[in-house]
Amino acid sequence: MKNILLEGNCMYNFEKEVNTELPNCCICGVNNVSINCLKYDEDKRIYCPYLALGTAKTTIALTDEQGYVVEADGFWADLSLSADEWRQKEKEWVKEKRHYIFHG
Repeated sequence: MKNILLEGNCMYNFEKEVNTELPNCCICGVNNVSINCLKYDEDKRIYCPYLALGTAKTTIALTDEQGYVVEADGFWADLSLSADEWRQKEKEWVKEKRHYIFHG
C-alpha cells in the first residue's frame, strides 16, 4: 500500500464571501480540509476554488487506519537542513512518537 501526504489549506474568506452560498466542498466546515475539497462539484462543474495545495517537505504525520492525522510535527525553522540532518530529525521524531505508533 502506498500513501500520499498533501498539505492543503482552505482559503475561504468569510469577509469577502459574505453574500455567497457556502460551497459543497465545505461540508465539514470552512477551514476543515477534507477529501470533500478534492471532489468535483457536479452541479457547479468545478473543483473547490478555495483549496490551496502546498508542499510538506518539512512535515511528518502519523495517521490512524482511516488516514486521519493523529500526530504531526514540522521543522519550519529548519528549511535549510541537509539530507543527513533531515534524516536525523525524522529518526528523533519517530523515536519520540514511538508510543503512538506501537500503542495507539
